[in-house]
Amino acid sequence: EELPKFIPMFLIGSFIIFNFIMLRLLKNSLLLPVGDHAIPTAKIYYVPIASIVLMFLYSKLSDHFDGKAIFIFLVSIFGLMFLIYAIYLHDNTTSIVSYTFYVIAELWSTVIFGTSMWAFFNDICNIDQAKRFYVLVSGAQVGSLIASGSSKWIVNTFGDNGDCSLLSSLND
Repeated sequence: EELPKFIPMFLIGSFIIFNFIMLRLLKNSLLLPVGDHAIPTAKIYYVPIASIVLMFLYSKLSDHFDGKAIFIFLVSIFGLMFLIYAIYLHDNTTSIVSYTFYVIAELWSTVIFGTSMWAFFNDICNIDQAKRFYVLVSGAQVGSLIASGSSKWIVNTFGDNGDCSLLSSLND
């Protein structure tokens, strides 16, 4: 009787880990054309500020909503931002777009995986279920395995001497 609860949790955890791995691979490669200073600048100045703002927002949301509602809201916001980037901004090589993507990708692991997903799972599981489910959900490396294989396939299929034009080919 617990499978209908466990399977979605397992799939959500795998999907979030998959996105984390893919974003980790993409964020640096999209910021490097800005310059050698871009990654340290993003990590020192932009990511901490965005983290503080997002955790303040999370704190305010948690005063009024449960973990499920916050999780759905934040995943929707992140998904919308990534969708806008994929459809409209991927050809834009200005530094502001590159920095914005880097910050959003960096915050995915902290906000969605590290905080929001576990708050959602805490709301839907009791203590006995949590003892059994959490080890399996957090240990579900399915997302990372699929992401590793997918990234290799993407580079082999769409890459040309390191130039991966996946987004351009999807847009055509």
